[in-house]
Amino acid sequence: MAQLVRHPLTSIGYVRQDALVPAGQSGVVFYLRIPSDYVAFIDQVANSYYPDCYLVWEIDGERVIVRHQMGTMNAPKEFRPPIVVFHYVKWVAYNQSTEDHWFEVLNDGYVVEREVLGLC
Repeated sequence: MAQLVRHPLTSIGYVRQDALVPAGQSGVVFYLRIPSDYVAFIDQVANSYYPDCYLVWEIDGERVIVRHQMGTMNAPKEFRPPIVVFHYVKWVAYNQSTEDHWFEVLNDGYVVEREVLGLC
């Protein structure tokens, strides 16, 4: 039996991403595709937030509307147990204000090979 080894999520992509979203528009702030031979476990989340704006956090097709700051970049919200991701994580910001805003998102954690988990 293979040994369970956790690899940092940074080994497959950027865990902190950002984007400028113009007033009255929307834009993808964060996108991370999980390679097919891994499963991701997100245990730290942070996002910026502005009045008259909201974000949609999508994990493997399931969407959650976020209308608040879940954690800061220096003090992210901890998730115990972690959030399991098989395919992708995506955050889209909807800027309904009259000003452009710079959005930041952090989704950090680790990945494990599917084979080790018996999910081949």
